[in-house]
Amino acid sequence: MRILSVKLKSIIITALIIIAVALGIFFTAHTLSDVVSAEARMIPIYNVDTNKNKVAVTFNCAVGNSDIDSILATLDEYNVKATFFLLGSWADDYIEEVQKIYDAGHELGNHSYSHKDTPSMTYENILIDIQKCNETVRNITGHSPTLFRTPSGSYDNKTISAAENLGMVTIQWDVEPLATVGNGCI
Repeated sequence: MRILSVKLKSIIITALIIIAVALGIFFTAHTLSDVVSAEARMIPIYNVDTNKNKVAVTFNCAVGNSDIDSILATLDEYNVKATFFLLGSWADDYIEEVQKIYDAGHELGNHSYSHKDTPSMTYENILIDIQKCNETVRNITGHSPTLFRTPSGSYDNKTISAAENLGMVTIQWDVEPLATVGNGCI
């Protein structure tokens, strides 16, 4: 009887080990397949590697307009071109400034129309917000932006995908100012 009891225990322990190993393999394989099939995180452009000594100067125009003339004069003095990411509602309020920036030969980018947090928006509403800014800038200058900068630097795959589906490239920054410059672009 004792021999049968020891053999039964050995069989039960062996069976439990086999079940544990099988479950471990199953869950590991399942987890790995989830990782492999998971959507890769899309990343905007933060910087561009180059052997040349270059820097990209960008401004976000979202509040006020008091520093636009000063910024444009300084850029002109040093023969520097910049990209101005315009909030669509800002562009509606400061049509003359948008035209000045454009006429000075600077690139105009899209910073959304409303400056809403895009990850909390639906894909369709992100598209509408980006398109509305593009239409505003196009109505003022005759040209639509091809670059998009997310509000507050907040993004997810649907944000970048929406911009890409509109033929736009999402650009971020890799050096941030400590404070706003004047009362306008930062």
